[in-house]
Amino acid sequence: VDLTESDWVDLTGTDMEAYAYIDYTDEQYIVFRISDGGYWSGAAHPNYYYTHYVFDRSTGERLSIGDIVDKSDEEICDIIAPYIDKDYTFKEGIWDIEPKMVLHPGRLFLTKEGIGIFFNRYEIDCYAAGEIEFVIPYEAFE
Repeated sequence: VDLTESDWVDLTGTDMEAYAYIDYTDEQYIVFRISDGGYWSGAAHPNYYYTHYVFDRSTGERLSIGDIVDKSDEEICDIIAPYIDKDYTFKEGIWDIEPKMVLHPGRLFLTKEGIGIFFNRYEIDCYAAGEIEFVIPYEAFE
């Protein structure tokens, strides 16, 4: 199947919206981004959430960051931490990024430049900050 970023699947419901699209693809991987959300009664604004799915094109298996880089969870967190610490605090606590958060498969995405970690609105900052993502160069994991 030859798919591109412009191939959208509209999953629109009655009061919620959901979309699936291809975020990235290469010979080895295909990354889907699923968005869903809506406007709830009495809410100050609509809210949307994104989940990423990285698949191995040859096996069809959904991958986590540990499947892509040959490092332990602790080593992966040590590599990612400096990129996050530029703007946020990588530790336990409210509005801080816990190490286990970055290892969740739904946060993982890939780009030509590197491995991305994604956070939805309100997860590590206020609504106005929007979605927050960090892209760590592939070389950092070597």
